[in-house]
Amino acid sequence: KLLDGLPVAGLNGSVKILYNDIELKSVDLRSSSEAEIPEAATGRYKVLVFIAGKLFEEKIIDVTTSSNTYVVQLSVLSSISIRLLDASGNSIQGGDLEAVVTDPLGRVQRSSLSGGLLTLQYAPLGSYELSIRNTRWELQLGSYSFSSYSANVSRGIDVPTNLAKTIVKVRASGSQTLPKDSYILLKYSGIVIFAERLGEERTGVLVELDYLPLGATLQLTFSCGSYTQEEVLRVTNRENLIEIQLYDVKLSIVDLDKKPVKGCDMNITSKYFNYSLKLDGSDVLLKNLPLTDTKVSVKCSGIEVLRAVLTPEELRRKNATLVAHMGDVRVYVRSWFNRPITGASVKVTVATPSGGAEYLAYTDQGGFASVKDVPLPPTANATLTVSFKGMTYERSLDISTQYHDVFLDILIDTPIFVLSLSQTIAVVTFSLVLIVAAVLAYMRMARIKSLKELFEEPLGEIKGREEGVRARLKRFFSKKEEESEEEQFFGI
Repeated sequence: KLLDGLPVAGLNGSVKILYNDIELKSVDLRSSSEAEIPEAATGRYKVLVFIAGKLFEEKIIDVTTSSNTYVVQLSVLSSISIRLLDASGNSIQGGDLEAVVTDPLGRVQRSSLSGGLLTLQYAPLGSYELSIRNTRWELQLGSYSFSSYSANVSRGIDVPTNLAKTIVKVRASGSQTLPKDSYILLKYSGIVIFAERLGEERTGVLVELDYLPLGATLQLTFSCGSYTQEEVLRVTNRENLIEIQLYDVKLSIVDLDKKPVKGCDMNITSKYFNYSLKLDGSDVLLKNLPLTDTKVSVKCSGIEVLRAVLTPEELRRKNATLVAHMGDVRVYVRSWFNRPITGASVKVTVATPSGGAEYLAYTDQGGFASVKDVPLPPTANATLTVSFKGMTYERSLDISTQYHDVFLDILIDTPIFVLSLSQTIAVVTFSLVLIVAAVLAYMRMARIKSLKELFEEPLGEIKGREEGVRARLKRFFSKKEEESEEEQFFGI
C-alpha cells in the first residue's frame, strides 16, 4: 500500500520478494498490488521496491506462523498538491508559466501553472527540486526546493518563491502626454519582454509584465524621433514608475514694449528636433521637449531680432518669456516755436548683415508718429529720415532709445510752400532790397523827368526870361540837394 493507505496498483514500479537472497516473487505494481507465495517458510523476507526502474527502498518482513497476511507500506504518497507562492504570498498562476519538478528518484515532471496548483502523482518521500520558467520568453525565472517526509504533506505543500508580478508605468515627467509614435522597449536578461509603439498621444503606458524575480534588472528604452532615453530599474512587488524627461513649455515672445510679437518667423532647434512656425501674437506651446539646450531664433522681415538658448533648468519651469529686439519707434516732429508738424513722413531704415527693411509712418495733428514693429537688434544700423514738403531730416538712430524728438527748420508753413528761418530771412532781405531799389529808381526817374522838363521849356527872349530860368535852376538844385540827403539816409 501507499503511505496514505491507498492501493499501490498503478504505480510505475515493481516489487521483488527475496528469501535468503533468493527471489521468490516479482510483482508489477502497474497492474497489481498483491503477491501470494504458496507454502512460504517462516523467517525473514526482503522486499525490494523499484520505481521507474530504480531501487527506491528495501523492506524486511518477519514471517511467522501467527499470520499469513502482511502489508508492506511504501514511502510513496498517492499525490501531493504543490502551491507556489509569490513574494507577496499569493498563489502563482499563468498560462506562460511552467513548473519543472525533479523528484527524489530523478524523475522530471513538467506542469503548466495556468491553474495555479501543481499536483504530483505517486510522489515518493524525499527532497524535490523545482524550477519555474516562462515559456513565452524562454527564460528560467528561479529554482527552489521542498521536501516531503511524512503522510501529512498529502494535504498540500506551499512553496514560497521570490517572484513578483511586475508592473511598470511609463509617463512623461513634465508633459501631459507621451507623443504619438513613441516606442517603448523592455528587456530582461537581453530578451525583449515588452515592445509597443504608440499610435496616438497617451497620458501614460501601464505595462503589466508576468512574474519576474525580485531585484532582477530590467532595461527600458524610450525613443521618439531622434530622442532616446534609457533607464535601468529593479523588479519590486510594487508599481515601478519611469518618468521620461519630456516637458511641455509655454513660450511667450514679447517686444521691447512688452507686447506679444506677431507676424515674425520663429525657429526652435536642439540636437533632437527642429521646429519652425509663424508667430501670431499668442503664446507658443511647445510639447514634449527633451531636457537639453534649446535654441530659439526669431526673424522679422528677414532680420534676426531674437537669439536665445533655453537651458534644461529653464525648460523644467515650463514657462519662459523672451524679449525680442523690436518695438515701436515714437517720433515727435516740431518746427520753430515748438509747433507740431502734421503729415510729415517718418521712415526708419534698418540694415543688418542678414538683410534690411524700411518702415514708414506719418505724424498726426499733434506731430507724433509711431513706426510699428521695427526690428532693433544690437548689431543693426538704423537711420531715421523725416520728410515734409521737400524738407528732409536724417540721422542715425540710437536703437537703445525708442522716443525721438525731431526739429525741422520751418518758420513759414503754407499749403503751397514752406520756408526755413534762413530762407525767410533771405526772402525778407531780398524783398527789402527790391523795395529800396524800386524807390531809388523812382526817384531817379523823377529827377530825370525834372531835368528834361527844365531844358525842354522854351526860354523866349533872354532878357524877358532871365529871372524865370534862375528861379527854376534854384529849385532844381535845391531838389537835388534834398535827394542827396535822402540817398545818404538810405546809405546808398
